[in-house]
Amino acid sequence: MKNIKNNQTGFTRHELIIAVSVTGLMALIAGFLLHNSRQETRDLKRLADVKTVQHALELYYYECNQYPVAIAPGKAISGVEQCQGNVYLQSVPTDPDGSVYKYVPCRDETIKECFEGLPNPGAYQLYYKLESNTEGIRKGMHLAVPGNFVAQ
Repeated sequence: MKNIKNNQTGFTRHELIIAVSVTGLMALIAGFLLHNSRQETRDLKRLADVKTVQHALELYYYECNQYPVAIAPGKAISGVEQCQGNVYLQSVPTDPDGSVYKYVPCRDETIKECFEGLPNPGAYQLYYKLESNTEGIRKGMHLAVPGNFVAQ
């Protein structure tokens, strides 16, 4: 074993332990902040997607006097022949986590009689879920309906 001189410079074991602990704590905090930032980014995309779909549905209603019977992720929202066949949205977006926004047509604005495949819908329900409190909207499941862009 070598003899260590008293005036030799370097870190003691205690200093190394403290330095590693502080570095680990900072890494943990950075990871937590990054996770929250990613959640909020996904939620902002969800809100933008829902607003985009709602705008397309309103344009469809304006020209066709009804809402679509169904919409599908990746498919266009477009009018049928009697509605000029316009395309209102090229591709219905999917949720950032890969799930779909659930669209349910309704008989009218009372939103009481709603089911998939309903003919001549006069309203709709569009479900989406937020992971965190975003843009003043609390986390959890939400429902957007005609005239209420991104309901809270």
